[in-house]
Amino acid sequence: MILQSSAMSRASSCSVLGLDDARLSKRSAFHPAGVAIAESNTLNPTSTSSARTRVHATDLSAKERDAKEAGHRRAKEEHISSTNYGTTTQRTCISSACGPSAHHYNEDKLLRYELQGMPHRGIPFPEFIDVQFPNHEKIDELFNDMTVVEEHRARFLQVALVETDERRMYEPFVALVNSILGLVDGSEMGCIDRHRFPPGGAVKNADRRPDGVFVHKRADGSLPPPRRKGSTPPKDDLRWDEVLIPVEIKRDATTLLSDSRFQSPPVKLSYNDLQESLKNIQSRISLNCREQLASYALESLSANVLKRFTLGMLVVNDMVELWHFDRAGPLGTSVLKLGDDNDFEVFIDAVAAIGSASSLDLGFDPCFFHDSPWPHYPTDCLVKIPSDDPSGNAGPFVARISSNHPFDQHRCLSGRGTRILPVTLTSDPSSHVYVVKLAWQPSSRTAEAELYRRAGDIHGLPKIVFSGELGTLSHGVRGRLEDLLPFRGSLPGDRVLRAIVMEKRFSPVWGLRMDGKPRKDRKVLLAQPDKLLKMMRSWVSIHHALYERGILHRDINPGNIMWQEEKIDLQKIAAKALLVDLDFSSGPDDDRGYVPDEVPFTFSTPFLALDLLESHSERQPHLYRHDLESFFWTFLWLIFSFANIECNGRSASCWQIGSKEMVYGFKSSFLKQDHEHFFLKLLKAPSSNTSLVNSLKALHSMFHVGYKALASGADHTTAGGSITYERFMKALEGDFPL
Repeated sequence: MILQSSAMSRASSCSVLGLDDARLSKRSAFHPAGVAIAESNTLNPTSTSSARTRVHATDLSAKERDAKEAGHRRAKEEHISSTNYGTTTQRTCISSACGPSAHHYNEDKLLRYELQGMPHRGIPFPEFIDVQFPNHEKIDELFNDMTVVEEHRARFLQVALVETDERRMYEPFVALVNSILGLVDGSEMGCIDRHRFPPGGAVKNADRRPDGVFVHKRADGSLPPPRRKGSTPPKDDLRWDEVLIPVEIKRDATTLLSDSRFQSPPVKLSYNDLQESLKNIQSRISLNCREQLASYALESLSANVLKRFTLGMLVVNDMVELWHFDRAGPLGTSVLKLGDDNDFEVFIDAVAAIGSASSLDLGFDPCFFHDSPWPHYPTDCLVKIPSDDPSGNAGPFVARISSNHPFDQHRCLSGRGTRILPVTLTSDPSSHVYVVKLAWQPSSRTAEAELYRRAGDIHGLPKIVFSGELGTLSHGVRGRLEDLLPFRGSLPGDRVLRAIVMEKRFSPVWGLRMDGKPRKDRKVLLAQPDKLLKMMRSWVSIHHALYERGILHRDINPGNIMWQEEKIDLQKIAAKALLVDLDFSSGPDDDRGYVPDEVPFTFSTPFLALDLLESHSERQPHLYRHDLESFFWTFLWLIFSFANIECNGRSASCWQIGSKEMVYGFKSSFLKQDHEHFFLKLLKAPSSNTSLVNSLKALHSMFHVGYKALASGADHTTAGGSITYERFMKALEGDFPL
């Protein structure tokens, strides 16, 4: 699963591999030959055997060629540093791999690893429909004249079984579906062809293009308008949060004589294979048809904050599957063959059920209550949250979502799917805007709100107004579908939707200015280094106070160190340090250690301690010193990024692109030998000062000595006393011998 997520959002990767120019980048994203050229140039940018150098070798002198290649290397580094391969707003490694073209590289590999072949399928199609659409009308109560439907069926089968061009299947299938929907009394659903253009509104601007989509008519009774080739997206273009059911259509000649290949599970991607594939960000894999459908479900669930699950339809030649996607993973049906009369009747029943479905049938979360009919928007919604406070704090609490634009929504398929929404409370006449965090947490894990309650009055944690649980996946449609699976082995654990309402919105660290006012310019963070060091000490102190009460955070990264405005008097506003997100924390009753293949999908991967990155054991204790080291890498990453400093030609973005081995290699190299160049450049950076550099040097020395001690057999808990809270704070205070 993706623990966000992806983590965010929202784990990630490492390597400064880029392309020579935009033309080559575009070609390598969509053309196998382009990938080969990109890899050749990337792995050996100075080689005269690269494609670009070969073209110009006869026209350039050796000096000119060297200058030209140096320019290409700079362009590559600029390309990587400006590409959104990894972000601190997302908590998943899928989220960190996204962007207009990046999902053609690492994201697809991560998605394949997460899906593990999509093995949970084979639910009898009619029973799937009965569970998914419990109130749908049967076919014999709906239709009289099937002539038009049969004509569209014959046209589609002719194309699906004879033609070799997949694109010729799209329009006939859409026409077939719409001919059935047209016979459903009062239906406001439609199916449209979208294979040329991606819907808008994807989280992190991912560029995925479903072949078709089921959508609901808009408030004016129209469907989203068609787009012509080469046109710019109109203002009323289709958005991902309008997509109710994505459709993937494939023409596969290998399944014409036998559908055994279609029904057999695809090969899974092992954890080691994943790490190996992540080493080259320019290499890409081709998702199979089921995985492509899952990628559309990823976009739909990420973009629509109101959905608990989404459906997907897969069409291969004349065969059809339906899939249910939620935060615990996909569940699929048996295969229908549209050339078979009995199967075609079931297909008609399925499309008719979709055409008459309620919003709940199509995945909208029942914890949201809508004031208006379809289509639904967040501002139409009330959320009723029952209280889980053991002290008897009254509930339920009713909150209204106050904006169609979430503060944050994490990009993921399975996992927590965290959404941060602005809300007002119906019981609060002041119309104060609160913040609600909704996340699908494993039901076996201690609730985040409970950990905040155990933390008590620690200064620097979010103020929780109330919290509650809004239901589990197993008690809904998913639980009933799992009961219909032909086999139930290795099913994922249950998840529960937990809500936490907080008093104020937090601001990310990169928007921090020391007078307490947010700024978008990240370099402002370095404008007052002494105050930045004070904030660093505050974040570490909050973390230590939690630890003293039996709570180890375990997920230190730039996305979880935040700040709020704190009004001191009428004229003065200060920045108050905050440590947030206890989702992955271990409490006094937990014995969860570090498990390697659970972590690749958290945003923390670039900030994990070196011995956790290196670990290949099934379970390794996550210690307090590991969080201290994560603070060190987090602070270092901030300075790397905000001072725009490179280390041996590599920027901080390379921590987030590639495999764990590559992340480990870069960080280990910095700790052992690459640091002096960085510190010299930092001293020369604008707004930097000696105290900031000396503190970072002291932290570097502390961990360097600590790992030497570990290699010599020192106590694992504190590296022989080398890595402790007291020594860390002394380094930040400038009272640590260099």
